Amino acid sequence: MILKIWRYKVRQQNGTRPRTAQKNAFDIAFGCASYIAGLKIEPECLEAFENALIVSDGSSDARRAGDYIVRQDDHDVAGTMGHGLGDGDIVEQIQMMAVAAASAGLEYFYHYTWSHPDGEMFPPYQMARQNSTIRHVLEASGCPSLEAYHRGSRRGKPRIHGHGNLLSIDRSGEGKPLAHSWYIEASHLAIAVVDQSRPQLAGGASQSRAARNTIRHGREYRPPRSHRREWRTKRGMGRSGRRLPQRFPD
Repeated sequence: MILKIWRYKVRQQNGTRPRTAQKNAFDIAFGCASYIAGLKIEPECLEAFENALIVSDGSSDARRAGDYIVRQDDHDVAGTMGHGLGDGDIVEQIQMMAVAAASAGLEYFYHYTWSHPDGEMFPPYQMARQNSTIRHVLEASGCPSLEAYHRGSRRGKPRIHGHGNLLSIDRSGEGKPLAHSWYIEASHLAIAVVDQSRPQLAGGASQSRAARNTIRHGREYRPPRSHRREWRTKRGMGRSGRRLPQRFPD
């Protein structure tokens, strides 16, 4: 499994009327959630994305966020699910996400995707279970979030991948660092847990060390030894990491 996590940063255009931070956060969250849910993106949200950058690993990507979100690719949405966003329909949940993001700040709004090799298909309920594991390991099970599952094909093989929008806030609505600012390291654990929970797939029960540490752009990543030790200490894990359960309840 590959997992990518990023945020958005809006840059102000010289010589134009500035946008408030709250409006930027609202429009980015509203537009992003509309995109993953397969809904039309409103013009004001498109304008925000045109002036936004994708922020990953603490640095801004040279690509504008608009190059990604404004493509309006045709995608078949297999299902959506909201958490902590009330019992309304998808539009009402998107509205609640956007209002909460405007209050907390755009720096606490995360967009992530998870995917599997071409040809490996999962029904929506299994994709939901995988995302439950991801949110649990990121210590964000109680945070407002919205997820969607997109079906498509690549190189002649069917594929499905998930999108998640997550707002890292506490119970009072104040923003907090995702996974105590160790969300990249936490995502490594999430990959290992999800992969180990699918032994029926080839290699699922015997993932190599390199495969367990693969994240983001498919590259192998191993955090510094001191970082791994500190992260395991925070998670109450031993040196081998075997105390982490392989499945988490929804």
